[in-house]
Amino acid sequence: MKSDHAPSFVPKRMLFIILFMVTAVICGILLIKNNTSASTAFNQLISRDELTEEKLDTRLGELLKTSNEKFDSLLVEVKACNEKIAGKPGETLAKLEELKASTSQSLEKIGLTCKRQNDLDSGQLDLSDDNGAMPMLQDFHKKFGGNLTFKANPGNPASITEWWEAAAILGWYMNPTLRHKCKNLVNFGNWPVCQDDPYVIKPPCLVYSFGIANDFSFDDALGNLGCTVASFDPSMHKGDHIRSPHVSFYNMGMGAINTNSFAPNKDSYVKDDQKWKIRTLKGAMAELGHQNRVLDVLKMDIEYYEWAVLDNMFETDVLKNIRHLLIEYHLFPNRPDKGDYVYNYKLLNRLRKLGFREYHYETCCLRTANANDFNYQSHVSYVNAYFRPPS
Repeated sequence: MKSDHAPSFVPKRMLFIILFMVTAVICGILLIKNNTSASTAFNQLISRDELTEEKLDTRLGELLKTSNEKFDSLLVEVKACNEKIAGKPGETLAKLEELKASTSQSLEKIGLTCKRQNDLDSGQLDLSDDNGAMPMLQDFHKKFGGNLTFKANPGNPASITEWWEAAAILGWYMNPTLRHKCKNLVNFGNWPVCQDDPYVIKPPCLVYSFGIANDFSFDDALGNLGCTVASFDPSMHKGDHIRSPHVSFYNMGMGAINTNSFAPNKDSYVKDDQKWKIRTLKGAMAELGHQNRVLDVLKMDIEYYEWAVLDNMFETDVLKNIRHLLIEYHLFPNRPDKGDYVYNYKLLNRLRKLGFREYHYETCCLRTANANDFNYQSHVSYVNAYFRPPS
């Protein structure tokens, strides 16, 4: 006999569906609650009020710990929910695990972004962005580009293919935006040196000075500070000698090879045919017994040979042990060859990305931007921001 009334019990299948829906709502509420907390934490993290690097590191660490704890707790609850309704973790747990991982990555990215902003505010950011060279690139295109379509992108080294494109960025590198704002710039003779922590030069310090031209003011000043100073200049035609208790002179030049018969180009310092002893930086340090030493200051004023020397220093992996790098750059009308400009531009691009930050520059001599007598020269001083003492 058929009943006219609904049964007084809920089918087991319907009960299971209701339980699943209730559990899903509870889990959703937990997820929304945690997301809201995370959003609030994000806003607190990226607040710039009284932000310091130390506070940022502490805040980021606490937030990561708290976030992980909250998500771990949530995962336990959701896992229990899933086990009750399905007997296995299911898709919900997998999605939350993925969310936890992506949230941790987001927190790390926010921390790095805030740190870079903090560095930028303090003037210590090691940018390798070359977009500042664009005005000079556009100007050089008008002067030298002719009918060529302007395609140079200072942010893409592969797009720099013409000598004048490279010359534009090299010119900008020689008059750069200072990426380390030195608070304690001290003149040592004719070169200033940044004496900010952690770049302070003090005994026991080692200094190599290539290119003297009978002006020892820089070398003597650092010798008086107590540094061991090695002075080099074969164009002076003086034999090796001890100049003072801390300064020694060597009749040796710096180059990209080790040889005792190098024939230099004739210029204002070289009037006749000569043969010089030259060494790579690595070779000179080995010859003087300094191969295991940190080079606190390397100064080079070597009349356009700096380009070949820089290339060799990359090849021999010695730049990482240099704390201060002081260079006088030369783009003479006839040397280096304009066909080498693109390669030389890439050398300086690599130097910047390696962590060498400009703290001082001084434009030197006549500057001409004509195709037949192109002439750019500049002194540039760097600190090695990524320097770590060798183990």
